[in-house]
Amino acid sequence: MVETNLVALAIKTYQRLLPELNSKQPQEIISQLQPEPWNLAPLVQLPTVGQTLHSINPVPCHSILIGACEDGLPFLLDLAQPAAGPLLVTGDAGCGKTRQLKVMVESALRLASPREIQIGVVTGRPEEWSDLFDPYKRIKHSMGVVTWEGPALVNLIDSLVTLAEDRYKGRRGGTAVILIVEDLSQIQGVDNRDQMAFHWLLQNGPQVGIWVIASLQAELAVALPFWVDVFRTRLFGKIDSGEVGQRLAIYPGLETSHLITGSEFCTRLGKEWMSYWVPELGD
Repeated sequence: MVETNLVALAIKTYQRLLPELNSKQPQEIISQLQPEPWNLAPLVQLPTVGQTLHSINPVPCHSILIGACEDGLPFLLDLAQPAAGPLLVTGDAGCGKTRQLKVMVESALRLASPREIQIGVVTGRPEEWSDLFDPYKRIKHSMGVVTWEGPALVNLIDSLVTLAEDRYKGRRGGTAVILIVEDLSQIQGVDNRDQMAFHWLLQNGPQVGIWVIASLQAELAVALPFWVDVFRTRLFGKIDSGEVGQRLAIYPGLETSHLITGSEFCTRLGKEWMSYWVPELGD
């Protein structure tokens, strides 16, 4: 298994050397990149979801994987603790938002039975999610993969709001629910009644075990404060604009321009900003 701290060291070393490499002529660079006698491969591979989860045993109950810390330990979300509230995954286009969502879903499918967790997905690209819900193993976890148009979305929102209301009244409990929402900006095209129902779910769902985890491009996020302000936990991919990053950060000191596109994110943990790696999907 690849140790995540070694991955971090390799990538950070490359970033420090990059200005020097850019200043050299191509032939100079080639001469310095001759293979070592032991023929080590020059590529560094991130650990997979399976490898990251196997690095601790047992995994705490009611947890899902967010990523791998630079010290090699998994970065987990405890679904039994509602204080984190709904989660927003944001960053520039192509920064890895969908991969971050899929890592959380895959880890939930690996760690919990259908009696312990149910997962719904709202997306404009349902074909990209079908591979996660194996019809022979994982289909029982699924509440459905629905698009932003049509009655299926309305039915899913209504069912989750009803479930949340019943749980507040003490009528129902048990199974945790994760609703993945890809590109939250699309909510603006939904009927006003359903928008308000969904906003209520964002505010109140985690207290009764119903978690919304949404992605949103950073430039769009700053224009949607009504929706974004509900999210107190935010996972940031690379954002080139420092101004945009600071407007979304809640706390000062966010730096994202150095993050590796597609594989590195950061978030606020306690009083510090922490960067972490988003694993590859699979074993």
